[in-house]
Amino acid sequence: MKKITLFDAVLLFCSFGLLAMFVDQFIYKKNSFADSYFFLMFGFAGILYFLYRKGSKKQN
Repeated sequence: MKKITLFDAVLLFCSFGLLAMFVDQFIYKKNSFADSYFFLMFGFAGILYFLYRKGSKKQN
């Protein structure tokens, strides 16, 4: 099993943190979806970028 780089680990954990913030803001604090939308999108973008980097490393 290959070791994950520091950048990839930080990227993944920050992405999960943003998704957790979205859940906290939207569901528990009852903020509107428009106020919490950027947490959701940045979280998904980070996870997709992590998966892209992981896939591009496998090809090489």
